[in-house]
Formats: sequence, C-alpha cells, structure tokens
Amino acid sequence: MNTRTLMDALVAMAASQVGVQEQGGDNDGPVVKMYQSVIGKAEKESWCVSFLQYCVREIDNKYGSKTILFPTESSQLLWLKTPQSARLARPEPGSVMVWTVFQNNLPTSRGHVGIVKEVLDQEFVLTIEGNTSHGIQGEPDGVYLKRRHISFLTGNFRTTGFLTPWK
Repeated sequence: MNTRTLMDALVAMAASQVGVQEQGGDNDGPVVKMYQSVIGKAEKESWCVSFLQYCVREIDNKYGSKTILFPTESSQLLWLKTPQSARLARPEPGSVMVWTVFQNNLPTSRGHVGIVKEVLDQEFVLTIEGNTSHGIQGEPDGVYLKRRHISFLTGNFRTTGFLTPWK
C-alpha cells in the first residue's frame, strides 16, 4: 500500500469522526474512552493524540500497514520520539500537525495535534482535531474541523511541525 493511499484513508477515517463529542463530563464518554484506550488507559486525560492514534490504528488494521508514529498519548513525545525521517517541511493531506504550548516564551510539555485534511493555500490548512472546541475559543469537547495557520508563531500555541504517519 502506498503512503498517499494510507494518508487519504486517514483523512477519510478522521472525517468520519467529526461531530463526536464528550459525554458525562470533561474528557469522558464512550467514544472518547475508546480513543483513549488505544495506547493507554481511559483515565479522562486529554485525548487529541489518542484520537490520532485511534484513526491511524484503524488504517493499519484495514490495510495491514504499520505506522512509524511513536505510540504515545503525548503530543510532545510524539514529535520527539517519532523518527526524524517522518518530519515534513510542508503539510500535506493526511499529515499530522503538531503544536507546542509555550509559557513565558519557553516550550512546555503540553501541546496539541491535528490531522491535515486539506492544504488551503500557502498559509492555512484545514485540520481534523480531537479534544478541541467547535469555535475559535472555548472548552475542548469534541472532534471538529479547524482552519489553522501553518506557521503560527505568536502567543502560547505554536506550530512545532508536521509528521507523516507512514513511510
């Protein structure tokens, strides 16, 4: 199976989950627990990377492929421990967008991920993200489409880079 086919399948898989929402409280609900149990235990932790890992696992199971993404629930460990050969200079559909949260202009151990659905132009992508909010701001509660700046470098939420899940 070629990488482009796998990445297109990942986008389709993630898109099928748009609209899933937490139920019964913060980081909770049967579908959220299903995402969280792919790598770890469902313990009401943040689940953006768990959503990604769930979608990737579904593609691996369907096509017999094997992701090169590091098996973690942490966006920062995902970036640091996935082979550097998976890093992309530019986003493409099916790639993983990784962000780091900064505090006092220093990187923290917190971050976020999304799956690039579409490259809109030189500056923006459309992503599918778990554990995010429906609007521009708000409490994260579901899987939504988001328009994101490719090289967002201001404020506390900064683009770290892009990863391909398969080589």
